[in-house]
Amino acid sequence: MVPCASLPLTVVEILLLCILAKLIFRPRIIACVLPLLMAAIPFVVPAQSFTDIYSPSLIFAPRIPVAPELIKLGPFPAVLYTPGGMALGQVDMPTHLAQGEVLIEVHAASINPVDWKLGKQIPFLRLFKTVGIDVSGVVRQSASPLFVVGDAVFGSAEWGSLRYFAVARDHLLLSKPAQLSHAQAAALVMGFKTSFEALVERARVKAGERVLVLGGAGGCGAFGVQIAHAVGAEAFATSSQKKAAFVRHMGANVVWAYDAHPVVKPWLASVEAEGALGTFDVVYDTVGDARSKAQAARALKPGGRFVTIAQPVWPLIDAWRFPQMNLQKFTMRFGADNLGFAVDLLRQVKMSGCICMYV
Repeated sequence: MVPCASLPLTVVEILLLCILAKLIFRPRIIACVLPLLMAAIPFVVPAQSFTDIYSPSLIFAPRIPVAPELIKLGPFPAVLYTPGGMALGQVDMPTHLAQGEVLIEVHAASINPVDWKLGKQIPFLRLFKTVGIDVSGVVRQSASPLFVVGDAVFGSAEWGSLRYFAVARDHLLLSKPAQLSHAQAAALVMGFKTSFEALVERARVKAGERVLVLGGAGGCGAFGVQIAHAVGAEAFATSSQKKAAFVRHMGANVVWAYDAHPVVKPWLASVEAEGALGTFDVVYDTVGDARSKAQAARALKPGGRFVTIAQPVWPLIDAWRFPQMNLQKFTMRFGADNLGFAVDLLRQVKMSGCICMYV
C-alpha cells in the first residue's frame, strides 16, 4: 500500500519546506521546486506522521490515542486525489485525536464542485489526500466535551470525508436532526452554508425583496431559493425545463427555463419578455456564465446586489463597468454556526432536506 496522507499540509510543514528551499535553491526557482517537494512528502515521510498532526492550532495540544479495537479496523477504502484524478485507495486509521476532535464512522458523505476544483487547481497540495468535506455519521470516539460516543453528527471534515472513518473538529459539527437521514444531512452542509453566507451575510436579503437565483436547481442554487423564501423574500430562479418543477417546489415564485424554446435563449430574454428588467434587489449567481455580470446589471435595480460564487470579481474593473450595482465574490468559511439556522428551518418545515437526481 502506498503511504497516503489523508490531511492537508500544516502551516508548520509548509514553513519548514520554504526554509529548506530558501537554503538550498535560489529564490527565483523556489516557486518551481516547492510544489515538487510538497508532492514528495507522502512518499518519504511515514503516513503515521500525517495522522499525528491534524491542525496547526492543535500541534501542541494533548492527544488521546484511538482505541486499539478501532485501529484494527484499518486500513480501509477511501477516495483519494491521485496524479490521474480521483481514485479508490486505502488509508490507515488515525492513531490519535487532538483535543476537540472526534472520530466519525461515516454513514454518508457528499461531493461538491469545490472538491473537484481542489484536485485540478492545486494538485500538488492535495496529492493522495482524501476527497470530500461534507460528512454525516456516528461518533465512535471523542476528544471533545461537546459530543460523546454514539452521537449522530453532521458537518465538515476538513481533511476528507469519502472514507469509512473521518476525523473532524467539534466546532465544525452539529447534532443531526432526527427528521434528516444521514444522506440528507451530508448533502446539506456545503450547499446551505455557501448560500446562507451569500444571501444572508453578504447580500443581507430582507423580507419583501426580490431575489433572482441563477442556477436554481444546483446544490447551492436550490438552497439559495429556499433561504430567500424562508426569510420572506420573493424568490425567482433560472433552470432547465426538466428541473423547473423541482425549483418551484423549493419555493421559487417564478422559474425561467432557458431551454423552453427550440433555440436556447439566455434567461434575460425571458425576464425582459415579462417586463421584469430592473426589478430585482439581489442576483445570486451559482452558474458562472461569462455574461452573468452584464445580464445581472440589467436585471437589478440601481444599487442592487450581485453575489457570485462561480466567477471572479475584479473590484476596480467591475466598478467601472457596472457602477449601478454592488458586486461581491466570496469563498465559504468553515464553521457550523450557519448550520444551526438550517436546523431551525427544518424544524419549522420552512426548508426541505430532499435529494434529487437527474439523469
